[in-house]
Amino acid sequence: MTTSFNRHQLWIGVLVLLAAAVFFPTTALAQVAPPVTVELCATTGTVTMPDGASIAIWGYAPGNCTDNPAPQLPGPVLSFDEGATVQVILHNNLSAATALHFLGQEMVPDLTGTPAGGVQTYEFVATNPGTFLYEAGLLPNAQHQVAMGLYGALIVRPATAGQAYGTPATAYDDEAILVLSELDPALNNSAAPASFDMRNYAAKYRLINGKVYPNTDPISTAAGNRVLFRYINGGLEHHSMGVLGMAQTVLATDGNPLPNPYRVVAETVAPGQTVDAVAVVPATAPAGARFAVYAGGLRLNNNSAAGYGGMLTFLAVPEVGPGAGDDTTGPAVSNITFTPGVGEVVLNATVSDVGRGDSVITAAEYTIDDTAAPASPMAAVDGAFDSATENVTAAIPAATLAALTPGDHTVYVRGQDAAGNWGVYNLGVLSVDNVGPATSSLALNPNPSNGSADVQLSGTGNDTIAGNSNVVAAEYYIDLADPQNPPAPGVPMTLNMVAPIASLTATIPSSVVAGLSEGGHVVHVRSQDALGFWGPFAQIDLLVDRTGPETTNVTAAPNPNNGAQPVNPSQPAVRVDATVSEPGGGPVTSNVVQVEGFIDTVGADGSGFPFTPGDGLYDSPVEQAYAFIPLVNINQLSEGTHPIWVHGRDAAGNWGATVATDLVIDKTAPLVTNVNVTPNPTNSATTVQLIATASDSALPIDRAEWFVGGDPGAGNGTPMALAPNGPATDLAATIDVSAWATGDYTLSVRARDAAGNWSQAVSVILVVDDLIFADSFESGNTAQWSATTGPATVTAAAAMGNDGGALGMAVTLAQGDLAFVTDATPANETSYDARFYFHPNDARNRSGPLTIFAGRDAAGNVIFSVEYRRANNGNLQVRGTVLRQGGTTRTGWVTITNAPHAVEIVWQSSTAASFGLYVDGVQQQVRNNLNTSAFQLDEVRMGPSAGIVTGVQYYDAFVSKRSTATQFGP
Repeated sequence: MTTSFNRHQLWIGVLVLLAAAVFFPTTALAQVAPPVTVELCATTGTVTMPDGASIAIWGYAPGNCTDNPAPQLPGPVLSFDEGATVQVILHNNLSAATALHFLGQEMVPDLTGTPAGGVQTYEFVATNPGTFLYEAGLLPNAQHQVAMGLYGALIVRPATAGQAYGTPATAYDDEAILVLSELDPALNNSAAPASFDMRNYAAKYRLINGKVYPNTDPISTAAGNRVLFRYINGGLEHHSMGVLGMAQTVLATDGNPLPNPYRVVAETVAPGQTVDAVAVVPATAPAGARFAVYAGGLRLNNNSAAGYGGMLTFLAVPEVGPGAGDDTTGPAVSNITFTPGVGEVVLNATVSDVGRGDSVITAAEYTIDDTAAPASPMAAVDGAFDSATENVTAAIPAATLAALTPGDHTVYVRGQDAAGNWGVYNLGVLSVDNVGPATSSLALNPNPSNGSADVQLSGTGNDTIAGNSNVVAAEYYIDLADPQNPPAPGVPMTLNMVAPIASLTATIPSSVVAGLSEGGHVVHVRSQDALGFWGPFAQIDLLVDRTGPETTNVTAAPNPNNGAQPVNPSQPAVRVDATVSEPGGGPVTSNVVQVEGFIDTVGADGSGFPFTPGDGLYDSPVEQAYAFIPLVNINQLSEGTHPIWVHGRDAAGNWGATVATDLVIDKTAPLVTNVNVTPNPTNSATTVQLIATASDSALPIDRAEWFVGGDPGAGNGTPMALAPNGPATDLAATIDVSAWATGDYTLSVRARDAAGNWSQAVSVILVVDDLIFADSFESGNTAQWSATTGPATVTAAAAMGNDGGALGMAVTLAQGDLAFVTDATPANETSYDARFYFHPNDARNRSGPLTIFAGRDAAGNVIFSVEYRRANNGNLQVRGTVLRQGGTTRTGWVTITNAPHAVEIVWQSSTAASFGLYVDGVQQQVRNNLNTSAFQLDEVRMGPSAGIVTGVQYYDAFVSKRSTATQFGP
């Protein structure tokens, strides 16, 4: 018969016409008035899955184990009236201790249980109506017992029939008790389940009332009915349960009514939890309508087998019409198989209405890929449809198979019973093979090849997507002219096995490769399946290469070398670099796989010292390679030129020509001469020039250095500038001695040639002094000074001082004349010490002191001075002046005799400076804490430079310096 479906019903496109199911068959133990006594037998058994797997279970059976009853999965439904006193007697037919635990009941949990063969009695009062779970109790190392199958439904019913919790809001027309669980064969079929690590539990089957689809039982209802779903999760996983095309109203969880029921499409039921939900069947649902009840996680399979399975059943509206009667469920289909025949495939299946109405099977049919396509009839294997279970068969014609694409196709099978009920489709997978296998993953080794060795050819023949037949043969051709019409046969290949996927191998003899021209040659490979179909050719290029790689850019460093110069401090060796590249002149580009080198003489190929690829791996046609030759080997080479030869080998085994670079070995050190330093003494110069000459008989000078005092070691001195000068090299360095203390310094110079040989150090003594300028007029004139102003003459009469000089400077002045010499050597000095000899010759000053010595800055300011006067009492006196921030500070007058005196001043530029006046080496006056920081000295004048004087004065033995720590003295 034909059945139509509206949008509220399950239709083929949604769940691909799953197999039929029937309502939960386990008979509830009858309600009796309190007290109620129930006996349960905990025992072992097996269940069989639709894929034929037999799985051991532990479960409960009604009774006392006297007749070794088979366990039910889940256990019997325990149904009691509200308020009943319940006594449950547990008989243990297991090999281990076990207990019972009644969730939601007011009782003390049993933590002891009963041993194998024992009996334990449990009592409780069924106080509250609701849906509950009973399961194996909480014993040590018994965590596996529930997962083995020891669980069941416990229902407490209120006084009002047809209500779940005794209120109109919980009223229902039909009830479905759905115990959810899983099976993991690894646990259930374990020889020692108690030793199983439950952390490794991985369910393979997901059950409703102990069955997986398509063996689950449908739930019979009627259009417009309220159906109460009592979900009880006895498993270890969460399950989100929904009814396709309907919403559910959740009434209670764990036997506790909700104050505010809520509507859901699907509700998740946690392990050990119960949920009561009501769904209303659409009033317009036609006869034969089915609504899927399923786990929304959609793991609807049986151990990953093809087709639907798992936690799925149907809410079914019975069929009406001829023969409908009490049989409202169509037969189920199982055991779908395919057997290849002569050009055709024989389809077999089992159709059964047993437990689904028990009507006689009257028809069966199949369709391929599309259930909307016209179906093809099937026949009863025994020749007649005359029982509730029939084995059926049909031959799928060769023409039908030829029209199918290679690969897997879904074949849907269903049956019809005498009540006119068509069952839902079950399916099988038919693999169609009408083309040859694919050939892939071709490889040649070695490739490229120079023909000196056999070449191994390998690949894979795969028929899994072209029919899944066994691969039985393979062949290859070299330089096949027309792949569409290959000559037969090709060169056969070896298979590692006869299977839908096989490895293909062959050896191409070296004599065949040697006979091929240099360049690329196409190797075609194909494979054949058991039905005789050759697959398409796959191809790979065999590269014949007989030309070795080219070597360029060969260098050695450091070069020249004296046998002791490393390429860097951490690598005591000479580094040799080279570029080796393909193609070296031939038509084929191979990877470079080896580079080697030789010193002086080229040896046999492959016997040289190895090179390392710059990127760590020889895997390209161009390689930058290097090698380190230890200095222990370099040092053994004689002086002179040594060629280092380098060449490379390609992947085909060809060695290229050797190319050399010359390594020069020189162990003779250079010679340093003509070491000189100027000025020497420094005469307060801030820098000196150090020069020398270096020469080497064979190599250029590439480095020179100087050092002062102790030898810091070759290479650790201060570099000098190099200037080639014919066969020699001039060396020069400017040395800053401004911060050097006075004294003698040993300056040493040495040079290194290009091979790394250092010369002996050659030294010169530098005298560092602190003088700025000094003159005792022994030259007979004032030309040593920067300038001379007025009548200043050099005479013997003016000779003074302790330097033994015979001359001095005399100034003879009429009233108003000035006469002095100027030293412009100071340059922005911030400290100054000057001493000179002075003889007043009783000279008279007019109208104020006479400036006989003055220091000036760049702006012309007198920043310090020495003044002279002849007092009214006839005393001859000198004093000092110093310019400071805010004015001039003067010392007191110091009385001197009319004779030569050593006059000395000490001046500083500072925020807290001191200024001192010394006469004949004794400090006579000092002024402290002067802020002179704004002034720097740029010139000094000796002789009358300010004031009015008449007479003759003598000056001699002038000396000045920068430091002020010590004084010149007399």
